[in-house]
Amino acid sequence: MTEQYTHDVFVSHSSHDKLVVSKIANLLRKKGLRVWFDEWLIPIGADISSALEEGLQKSRAFLLCMSRQSLNSHWVQAERSSAMFRDPMNRDLRFIPALIDDCEDIIPDALRRFRYADLRNFSNVEIDEICKACVPPKDKVRAAQWKFKIEGELDDFDKKRLDAILNQIRDISGDLDVVLRRVDPANSVELTFDGSVKGFDELRRLFTRGQLSQLLGKTVLSVQIDGMWTSEDIDLTTPVYDLIDKASGAYQRKDFKSSLKFYEGALEMAQKMEFLKPIGSIYCNIGFIYENYEELEKAARMHRQAVEADERTENNMGLANHCYNLGRIYRMLKEDEISQLYYQRALTLARDLGDDKRVKDIQSQLRKRHGEGGLPTH
Repeated sequence: MTEQYTHDVFVSHSSHDKLVVSKIANLLRKKGLRVWFDEWLIPIGADISSALEEGLQKSRAFLLCMSRQSLNSHWVQAERSSAMFRDPMNRDLRFIPALIDDCEDIIPDALRRFRYADLRNFSNVEIDEICKACVPPKDKVRAAQWKFKIEGELDDFDKKRLDAILNQIRDISGDLDVVLRRVDPANSVELTFDGSVKGFDELRRLFTRGQLSQLLGKTVLSVQIDGMWTSEDIDLTTPVYDLIDKASGAYQRKDFKSSLKFYEGALEMAQKMEFLKPIGSIYCNIGFIYENYEELEKAARMHRQAVEADERTENNMGLANHCYNLGRIYRMLKEDEISQLYYQRALTLARDLGDDKRVKDIQSQLRKRHGEGGLPTH
């Protein structure tokens, strides 16, 4: 189904940079883009939080104007988090970071993995590149080469067996256009496929969980895409869960110092192993510990990290919980606008998940804060 957008690009920025960003928005508009810029589209008296959320949903691309002010803005961070939720790995190039002042030394690690535009001198070349990125793709499916190492000898893989594996791969990945390119003997047998990145991600998730070998009826030793191998050894994850169990036990005993130490150890180990599944939950629990220490800014930072982690794994249930926690924490910090944005996102996720209990809870929190009339207008 084709997605319908009323705007080509949403321009996210700090209000301190309004003059610079207004010039950039005008340059993009002159190039023919439909630009969502708050100064043009939020009327006096409108609910700012709701208007921004609607703008994010109806814009195909998200332009993050990076400056010292915006990178330290909780509001801009919330907008970025909401935008990245739609496409965590940025495969459709919908997230476009752009430098608008000298702030390269404070760009967070989560953004350094993306190539950014340099608009400090309003370069026409860079503006043109942004315009190209904002144009809707025409049936764009990113292709990739998949390689599987499977236990066995070459003689075990006759045409009938290979056809069966190919059909299973298509069914599991959801990519019906996968093609088997090569079969190479090694210490094991290496199968090379051409397929989409999205299709491979589903296979990699099953592989990480130890389920892919069972589904294919063959022991899959490792999988590869774009030069990155992942070895299957589910026992490697055991120490991570051991540390999480110890952290949880210490937390229940209210031994927060030990709990924090165990969670940080589990986090470091999971990150080194690229074992993504528990990372969002670990950040979340570290956030709870900082809440007990009444260090709310640190707690908020941990829950934002949890959001980014679960965006990467597309764990919507985790995202709903983290956004709810951020809404609650920013309410305690008296950052009402940020609190609203996270509560609204949690509400949307909870509705999509059919979590009626969480929906009622969030609505109750909003009523308590703002009265029966709902969210305030600005």
